[in-house]
Amino acid sequence: MNGTTLNLKRLSCAALLLSLVGAQLNCSHSALTSSLPQATTQSASVCYDDGIGCGTPKLGAVHIGQLLTSLPVQTTALMYADAQQAGLQVDRIGTYWDWFMDRNGNYNPASLYLQELDAQIAGDLANGVTPEFLLGTEAPNYMPGLQGPDNLPNWTYYPSQEAAFNALADILANLVARFPTVKYWELFNEMDAPRFTTLFTGAGQASCPIQRGQIYGQMLNVVVPAARRVNPNIHILMGGMGAASDVLENSSFSPACGISPDFDTGLPQTMADFLTGIYSTGAGIHFDIVNAHAYADSTFGYGNSADINIDPRFKAISASLHQAVLAQGDTGKQFWITESGTSGADDVSSGICGGNSNLGSCMDQAQVNVLGSAVNDLMQNHLFDVAIIYAICAGSGGTPNSSYNQYLVEGTTVNDYGFQILRSDGITLRPMFSWLIQRSGCLSQGGSMFTTNWSCQY
Repeated sequence: MNGTTLNLKRLSCAALLLSLVGAQLNCSHSALTSSLPQATTQSASVCYDDGIGCGTPKLGAVHIGQLLTSLPVQTTALMYADAQQAGLQVDRIGTYWDWFMDRNGNYNPASLYLQELDAQIAGDLANGVTPEFLLGTEAPNYMPGLQGPDNLPNWTYYPSQEAAFNALADILANLVARFPTVKYWELFNEMDAPRFTTLFTGAGQASCPIQRGQIYGQMLNVVVPAARRVNPNIHILMGGMGAASDVLENSSFSPACGISPDFDTGLPQTMADFLTGIYSTGAGIHFDIVNAHAYADSTFGYGNSADINIDPRFKAISASLHQAVLAQGDTGKQFWITESGTSGADDVSSGICGGNSNLGSCMDQAQVNVLGSAVNDLMQNHLFDVAIIYAICAGSGGTPNSSYNQYLVEGTTVNDYGFQILRSDGITLRPMFSWLIQRSGCLSQGGSMFTTNWSCQY
């Protein structure tokens, strides 16, 4: 992808958010589980149905309720009710491997994050929300991976991939034992690209997506069996693929990997190749859920700043991943999108919203137009079993430059117009959040679709 600066901003803001742990949403998971019909996915697969996936596609969000611990109890209850009405049922809890490591890369049972996560997961389950536990990495040099340039001081780095995978197996097994009520575990984040970790892409080495998938598959072969011995009932999500941006951006390297130079065609190809690489190591039995990211922002426009229509990209990614899995004779996987969003910064950079007195309302409606269309497309076409919005809380990145404050109405700043669907105060709903609530109301009254012009179709 291009737009590296925006990506880094998104990641750094997400890292800040992950230090906040809060209460969760109040939805009725027990009722959901008992009422969900078994359904057939696009690939005619038969997968497990424990309340999430395989029926009507479900919605979720990253960092649900992250800021609610600072709110009065009554206000928190109102926020829970709003989120329940919006249909947000899955909470992607973002954590980092190094939170649970000592300086030598071994499991640290004294980590302060463990008790905080006890409360967060308990809050999720008490309020009917399904927690999905992500173990990601903050940057290539933010965990003791392989020795490389610019590694952090005072860490002991793993001497080999085998040593790293064995250590990670021990950490995951201990976490699964610590949180026996968590069913869903996601291993790494956008590991098909070099932004987060060098464990799969190498330190400064060129490799094709299929080769990266093979290394990731080797990791699954080592890490997952130990965790399943602790709790056989867990479900493993492969990390959310973000596309191998370094391959897509290199016009000479992408053809060597068999990747189309056209970004919209090449992007799903990189994901399918990574997935194929996993299967080639025999690791297909060690994950249950195929997982990808799909953004509608300028980084996914890749040279076409006006391209923010996410619908075709969802369809292309879904079709490519289903085909890759079916080619392996596998009919038991779920398919999730664990990050999807669009931001005010992209509305400005694309020219959709100019610097004028209506800038704020324009950015709000642009978010509804893009994400609302994506939600309708996902629900109607069953492209994925779960789609998770990035993100609930402010601080998720994607805010316009502060110079645009002068064009916003009094009482708001650019911090109110990033990827998030709440304002920066953590309690005021943006129109996208309100749209989700009204969409749920439309469907509950027999509507077939709630359009992005706020109309219920029957």
